[in-house]
Amino acid sequence: MSLLNKQIEDVTFADIEQLVYKDRPAENEFLDYKREFPRKRIHELISAFANRYGGWIIVGVDEDGSTNKPKEIVNVEEDNLSDCIDSICIDRISPPVFCQSAYIVDDDNNRRVFVIKVDESDLTPHAVDFNTTVYIKIKSQKRPYQKADLDQIEWLKQRRDKCVKLRDDLIKRSRDRYSKQFENTTNNVVTAEFIMVPEFPHKFFGPHELLNYTKNVRIDVEGDVRFLNMDSIRTSQDSISYVEKSQNISNHYSELNVYGLYYNKVSFIIKSRNHDLYFSLPDIAFNLLTNIYIGSDILNGMTHKGNVHVYYRVDNMCNKTYLWDMSSDYDPLKNIRLNPIIDDCFEWTENVKVIDLLQKRPNFFISIINSIIFALGGGDEYGNYGQMISNDLLEGNLYSGDY
Repeated sequence: MSLLNKQIEDVTFADIEQLVYKDRPAENEFLDYKREFPRKRIHELISAFANRYGGWIIVGVDEDGSTNKPKEIVNVEEDNLSDCIDSICIDRISPPVFCQSAYIVDDDNNRRVFVIKVDESDLTPHAVDFNTTVYIKIKSQKRPYQKADLDQIEWLKQRRDKCVKLRDDLIKRSRDRYSKQFENTTNNVVTAEFIMVPEFPHKFFGPHELLNYTKNVRIDVEGDVRFLNMDSIRTSQDSISYVEKSQNISNHYSELNVYGLYYNKVSFIIKSRNHDLYFSLPDIAFNLLTNIYIGSDILNGMTHKGNVHVYYRVDNMCNKTYLWDMSSDYDPLKNIRLNPIIDDCFEWTENVKVIDLLQKRPNFFISIINSIIFALGGGDEYGNYGQMISNDLLEGNLYSGDY
């Protein structure tokens, strides 16, 4: 497999040697060689890659000036270049570009190169020089990038707008599919909708590759590794889904599509006691926590490294009593009893980077569940319950069943 088709963490020094001494591709729209780290102008090159199709910068490779083909590997002596790249991308490119970088080391000969992988961006145009100049990567071997003209800048803007429209269309399509599956659902339910989708989606797989990927995706809930329930899977042109119907518990629809959107909607049946309507708060908590882990593990497995749009909504909340434990002898320390009378829905949304979400999923969950309790009328009285609920779920006290 070519180095250019690998993830950066899979690149070896043997791949670099193959590229430099055997394949020997000239610099192009996707590849650039640098003998030394170009500290003063690296931001121009990174932004140019991000504004077109993304690409690789290999630092520590000398090139033939007449052909722009690699000539030999030289050692990179500078340390901490990844930190330097992060700082440059944030401070000198607007909007910032988030790229991956790593030293690739030859332990046998005490050599190393430094590689930078820039993804194609949907936040274009990326500008430099105090937001005054836009560069794009070109094929020319004499000039690796050039200033964009007004038409090219307008094209870059339209590409971003098209991605936003695509994201909105994908969400609408998933909602329409849910509605078709559960047209006759009673109004006497609480519904919870969870959406996780790349902020600027693009196609990760074809439909067949998506199905094979889904069969093997690992969902790691703090060490408890599981796989998605594939028993009732359905396939469509660009997605896979599964539907579960139950008159006693809930209606459950989940969908994953080739653009990286994960959609889940559940309608919970309300229980009645002494002419009052009751709902178990752990049902919402379990659904939310499960979806956070499924969605983030799926997108991480697709190698999506950018921002994701996370949306969670609970509907039909009013005039029901929410309890932590539905049994008659529930733990008095967890005696949550809420009855919202103002808002009939709770809505929460945030854009977050995948790597940050993966590292802080319990905290992410706690933040949302505390907001839900507040919205249900809990005020500040139950401010520590999110942490307690998270602990219970992650320790397995309430966490059971299949995905």
